Amino acid sequence: MKKHTVVLHLCPDLEALFMLYLIRNFAAVRERLDVVDDPALKFIPAGPLRPGDWVGQPLSSEELEVNGFMFMDCGGGRLDQHDKHAVGCSMSSLDLLVHFCGLDQIAPELMPVVEIISRNDLSGKDVVRDETYRRSQTPHTPRHLRNVILGWNLLHKNDPAKVVDLSDLAFRGLAKNVEAQVVENLADGLPTQERFEEALGEIDFAKLLLAESVMGGVCLKFGAADGQDEEAEALSFCAAAEAALDAMEAEWDEGVKDYWKDSTIMEASCARKVDGVTVHRRITVVCGQSASSRYGAVTRLGNEGRQGKMPHQGKPPRPKADVTIQFHDEGHFIIATKGIELDKVARAVRRADLMRQGVALTAEDEQSLGRTGHLTFTNRVGETVQALYLAEYGTAFGNGFRANPFAASASLDVGEVVKLVLKALAEE
Repeated sequence: MKKHTVVLHLCPDLEALFMLYLIRNFAAVRERLDVVDDPALKFIPAGPLRPGDWVGQPLSSEELEVNGFMFMDCGGGRLDQHDKHAVGCSMSSLDLLVHFCGLDQIAPELMPVVEIISRNDLSGKDVVRDETYRRSQTPHTPRHLRNVILGWNLLHKNDPAKVVDLSDLAFRGLAKNVEAQVVENLADGLPTQERFEEALGEIDFAKLLLAESVMGGVCLKFGAADGQDEEAEALSFCAAAEAALDAMEAEWDEGVKDYWKDSTIMEASCARKVDGVTVHRRITVVCGQSASSRYGAVTRLGNEGRQGKMPHQGKPPRPKADVTIQFHDEGHFIIATKGIELDKVARAVRRADLMRQGVALTAEDEQSLGRTGHLTFTNRVGETVQALYLAEYGTAFGNGFRANPFAASASLDVGEVVKLVLKALAEE
């Protein structure tokens, strides 16, 4: 059966939306993936499939894909890298799509974009360095497409289809910029295959993901059309992109307020192996309650610097956080870092949470607790219990992720989580 419905997780991100853009805009991609020309969309929480989302359907991504559903970066389908790799995995969900449909033959001009988005998904690093945002109206928000999409998800959290439509237009603007630059680079020579590849190599693709470049590409796309409606749509898109960046800046402001209102700064020990020898170093752990998606980034900035150059003027010095424990409420939290793998933390907190919920862990279960991805267990009374989630690049862990607002509450309180984290970090 042809795939009639594309399934995405709630709060779809840069990677998933680019995958959908490729399906929507390239007939050859749809043909090779066996997708109908105008597929329907379905949005589900990230994580294991829930019975309530699939009434009358099998609760298996393999069977659902046989029945016509195509999962994008979720659900455990063939285009979902989650649970397929260990920490440091080398293939993103986008890479899987490229592999299955042969995108390098269909749209070679977009392969550098694929590489940038895939690297961002696997490492968590920014898609492009933005050196100008500190002088803009969003001085704490790098102005690139990933943050624009995050902002749209904040503004349209109850309407992910709106985020899809805006993102599709953004990617078409990006593609228009690529086309325009290739044409410009080919102006001084014959359009041979070799010269085409050289023209692509002369493009700084990362800069095309800057918000201003994307907005310019959308205006360029509609500038080729004739009519006030096209101009109005371009202006509407630019306003929507600016509103998204403003929403992300507001998240930063909210994170700052929570950081200074009620955060605990702790010094801890972190053990790691260096050439087979255990080395301990002192790190800073920050714990606080905040609903802001940027609270962790605020804590990692800390309040350090020369007099007059500190991020938070008029406030006392604070070291930069190495690990942040952020509680959204009593039962939902995220533990995040920029450079410490959280597999030991995941094992300790998962173990305590699962045992509290009545799961009798076997020796094999114990070994699995440091794995990334979604883990499922059965407790003593036969109930299914989901373990807390550890992200693929191993630096984010918990159950407070925006892509799954329906995650079950953890059984551990704030104090228990903090104690387990500090102990796990120090273990050899």
